[in-house]
Amino acid sequence: RMFRKPAKKGNTRQRVVSDHENDEGAELTEITATGMEPPKPRAIVSFDDAEGADDNFEIKKSKRYQKEQRRQKKLEERAAREIKEEEEDMDEQGIAPVIYMKQEIVEEKPKESGLRATSYKKEVVDDYVDEEEENVGRPHPPIGEIPDSRAVYEAKKKREEMRRKGKTSDYIALDEDKKLSNKGERRRLIREEDDDDSDNDVQTFYSAKSERREEEERRRNAHYDMLEGEEDRENEMDEWERMQIEKAVSTRNVGEMKERQMHEEFMMEQYNMRYGDNKEEVEMEVDVADEVIVRGGINNSDPISISSMLDKLKLRMEDREENLNRRRYEVSNLEKTIIENDEDMERLRSEGPKVKEKHEMLQRMRVYSMCVLECLDEKMEMVNELVDARRKVNAERRDRIEKRRRRDVKDYYEECSAVASGRDVIRLRVGEHQQRYSDREGRKGKRRREREGKVTGMSHEEGMSSDDEEVTSQVVNDKETLDGIGTKIVSVFSDTLPEYSSLKGIIERILEWLWIDPKSFNDSYVGLCIPKLSSHFVRLQLSLYDPLRSDLILSEMDWYRDVLSISSPSNESTNNEVVISLIPSIIHKVVIPYLTDVISEEWEPVSLSQSTRISTLVRTILTETPSLDQRSKPLRRLLQTIIERFNNAMDEDLFVPMFSRVSMDNPQTGCRSFLDRQFWSAIKLINCVSAFTGVLSDGILSQLCLSISNRVCVIALQLVDMNEPHVIMKTRALLSSVRRWIGEGRVNELRPLLTCMANVQKCHGEHKDLMRDTQSVIEEIRLRI
Repeated sequence: RMFRKPAKKGNTRQRVVSDHENDEGAELTEITATGMEPPKPRAIVSFDDAEGADDNFEIKKSKRYQKEQRRQKKLEERAAREIKEEEEDMDEQGIAPVIYMKQEIVEEKPKESGLRATSYKKEVVDDYVDEEEENVGRPHPPIGEIPDSRAVYEAKKKREEMRRKGKTSDYIALDEDKKLSNKGERRRLIREEDDDDSDNDVQTFYSAKSERREEEERRRNAHYDMLEGEEDRENEMDEWERMQIEKAVSTRNVGEMKERQMHEEFMMEQYNMRYGDNKEEVEMEVDVADEVIVRGGINNSDPISISSMLDKLKLRMEDREENLNRRRYEVSNLEKTIIENDEDMERLRSEGPKVKEKHEMLQRMRVYSMCVLECLDEKMEMVNELVDARRKVNAERRDRIEKRRRRDVKDYYEECSAVASGRDVIRLRVGEHQQRYSDREGRKGKRRREREGKVTGMSHEEGMSSDDEEVTSQVVNDKETLDGIGTKIVSVFSDTLPEYSSLKGIIERILEWLWIDPKSFNDSYVGLCIPKLSSHFVRLQLSLYDPLRSDLILSEMDWYRDVLSISSPSNESTNNEVVISLIPSIIHKVVIPYLTDVISEEWEPVSLSQSTRISTLVRTILTETPSLDQRSKPLRRLLQTIIERFNNAMDEDLFVPMFSRVSMDNPQTGCRSFLDRQFWSAIKLINCVSAFTGVLSDGILSQLCLSISNRVCVIALQLVDMNEPHVIMKTRALLSSVRRWIGEGRVNELRPLLTCMANVQKCHGEHKDLMRDTQSVIEEIRLRI
């Protein structure tokens, strides 16, 4: 609520009217504007007279309610002080006080029952002020005017007073609990329990008129109850809104709003006093946006010169010319577009047959590619099984020979050690040991007879042979197995149509796409897929050859010739990049990985013949395929496999026996012959490594050769007497094997060889040719160091 300025400086009274029917006897408290605290009213809540209860109940106020009452009291005192100060200021300035009539607001509280209703009554009663004495005898408002709340309250009090004094002639009783026994006579109050008809035995008679009247009364009461409930809900909503507003508005805001409203009312009152109550129409202030005033023209009073008009006309002509130029430019663009569209239409008409041909070709290629892929997927498992079966046969053969060679070296060493220690070697040769000895001697004699049947004059040293001979039964068994595998390889595609079983037919059919539509062919990366499609056919043909026991020439194979014979339909020379790079791509993606598997599982590094064949094949591939360089991952994997196989041979097959000088000098022990055999085996391995010249780098070859020389050859020469004649032959063989790699060797690898050559030069100065060779090697090593 907003605080208003009181009508005068005297006392003001505030009254709150309760909605209860029996609030006539509530006490009224006078609130003065001087700020004095009024006496605290006695909070009394009584039950209805019909209940017959005479006891009074007082409900204790909550702390929150008391705090709110104190706050309201402070606000009222503050308002009273401000009003008083303003009146004093007006008196000093000679301004007549303005009288404000405070409007009394009577709020109807919702009807509630029970303890909640009782507590509500108690809070309302505390806000009442006693005005009974001042209102008695107050004149009534004139007829025709609406009485205010004060007049209504005075009329009610007067009527209640008349009722108490017994004046029944001019009022109607409001209490429905009071009944009269006879018309015009007053009887005692009939209580509720006495008025209960259910306890009487008087028989009641009903009629249609009474029933209709009762039914109307029930409908009327139901309608009143409904309206009363709606009014209660509205009152509750109003009360809730008021409470929310009081919460939202702080005390400071309330004070500021109150002061502003009082000031506005004061100014309005002053205006009314000065100009009277005549209300004149006042123009409404409306914010209007600034209007754009166009100067010049008929309504403009300023003169217009001819020069200004000419300038405006020139500007309009320039704008017109610009618009025309823009339109001309658009027209020219449209004409160019029309010409281009006509050219495109003509081109499309001329390309119609070719586009149709491309479309038909793509449809055919789609069906054919699906059929080829389906066929190759079905045959892939069979091709892998045949290639693996053939590799398995050769791998088992290599394992047998490798294990036998290493076991023979071990047996040889055990026999030499036994003889050197004075034991009988015949006792060692029992069982399997004797069988291995007999087989070894038999193979040695067979090789000797073969050498004797050849050209004479060639010296042969024990340990230079590969010793890879096998028994006839094993050789025949392996040959039969390989022949069966070869037969199956030939018949892999025997149940397929020629257009799906021929490598040349498949490639020509795919390249038909290239001849008709090269752009889409290159965009689809079909050239990268052709080597993958041809891998089955190439691997099957490679499986029919043994590159370790026969000379393999790729240019003589069927797949190489088929790819090389491919040409365009017009039989013209083909310079297309895809066709030219087809053979190198197949070698890179199919042949190199196949050779890598062969070297890893079938190749024997100590076999000079196998090393020579495989090195020749790899060197030919590198020479004829320039696209293979160090960036090729398959080629790097192949070279790394060769190096790993040589390192494995150095660790497993090279062995230097250590015997005493007495055992070495005694020829019956066989220690000297065993040491010589190991020396010549090392020389043979150096020659196998040197066979890969042009395949492996010179640095790697030098490292491998010098490592073998230092681990076996140099040590073997130092263990024997340098004055013996066979040292000269061994020295010459060693120099011929490693001399070419001295220039690529490292310092630590050349020092043992330098010491060995110096010792040989001291002991064999009479051999001029040997001295020249050793001297040149020494000087070369010293230059490197």
